[in-house]
Amino acid sequence: MKNECEKCKTKKGMCENDNNILCNKCKDKCKFYKELVNQWKSQFDEQNQIYKQLYMKAKTASAASADSDSSIKFLKKLEDSCNDPYSAEKYLDISTHCTDYKFSETDSRESNYAFSPYPKDYKENCKCR
Repeated sequence: MKNECEKCKTKKGMCENDNNILCNKCKDKCKFYKELVNQWKSQFDEQNQIYKQLYMKAKTASAASADSDSSIKFLKKLEDSCNDPYSAEKYLDISTHCTDYKFSETDSRESNYAFSPYPKDYKENCKCR
């Protein structure tokens, strides 16, 4: 992607290369990237639903059931240390050392949203006409 999209020059949303040949190669890479990110987002959404179910189960669990279920025990400890991480994206944003990207939907308009349909440095190249 880097090789193809750096060759695609843009100005005010317009592709500036030889009949868009270089930008079309970039756009092909962007399309593949978007499909891959959508696949990851779908997988993440499934895992997030499971996380939310386990989290709610942990919030309502008795001490006895927490002792016998390691996931509930973990989530109860997590609740204390991570300031109510009610979703997987919030948990990842709070607990990981990954500061380059955010997982929360509220950050989806920022350039560092993990599931952005465009690569961080090549959005204009992907969208040029």
